[in-house]
Amino acid sequence: YCHSNAMFEAPTNNQYGAKFYGTAAVSHHLGGNDWMGEACGKCWKVTGSANIQKYMTVGETVMIIKGTNYCPPTNPLCS
Repeated sequence: YCHSNAMFEAPTNNQYGAKFYGTAAVSHHLGGNDWMGEACGKCWKVTGSANIQKYMTVGETVMIIKGTNYCPPTNPLCS
C-alpha cells in the first residue's frame, strides 16, 4: 500500500532512467473511477523539464508515477 502523492528518489541506474518514483491520485481522464477504478495500480513514465530559471540547467527529469487514489472532477486540481 502506498500513500497518494508520495515521492521517493529512485535507485541509481534503474531500468527506466527515473530520478524519482512516486504515487498520485488519478483523475477520471486517466482512468480514475471512484475507488479501485481502471487506473488503480497503473504506472506512467513522465518526462519533464523545469521552466523556472534557476532549475533550467538540470535538464530533463524522468519520474515513474503509480496511480493509488482517485481525484474526483469536483476537485479543481483534477478537473
